[in-house]
Amino acid sequence: MKVSNYKLIGLVFVLLIIVTVIITTLLVQGNNAKSIDLEEYFTEPIEIITHLKPDETGGKLNHIRAIVVVGTGGSKTYEVLTQNQSKLKEICINFFNELTEKQVNDLMKENILKNMLKVKIEENFNIETTGIYFQEVLID
Repeated sequence: MKVSNYKLIGLVFVLLIIVTVIITTLLVQGNNAKSIDLEEYFTEPIEIITHLKPDETGGKLNHIRAIVVVGTGGSKTYEVLTQNQSKLKEICINFFNELTEKQVNDLMKENILKNMLKVKIEENFNIETTGIYFQEVLID
């Protein structure tokens, strides 16, 4: 009779330890899940006025006016971009300086222009963005 009581006490003790471990694990995972930043942030609109690369045939120098907004998947990426707005603007200017009017028009039709600019920004800042949005694109 006494041996079975000790077995029962030991079994209850083991079950108590298992339940404690499970509850602790769930609480820790719950706290970690709360700290993940799932909101999408957007930079302030960045206005760019610059020249495009002259096309090879006519050599006409066209200008572009674009207003760009960058979407980010978290506050840390947003902070990096907002603290470096001049660098972000410079990246956008250099990006457009490398393209001709025809290239810009063709890439916009194929919806590739945004993705190309997104890659340039991500490479320069070593971050991931959720997207590039043009509020305005005018070519003169």
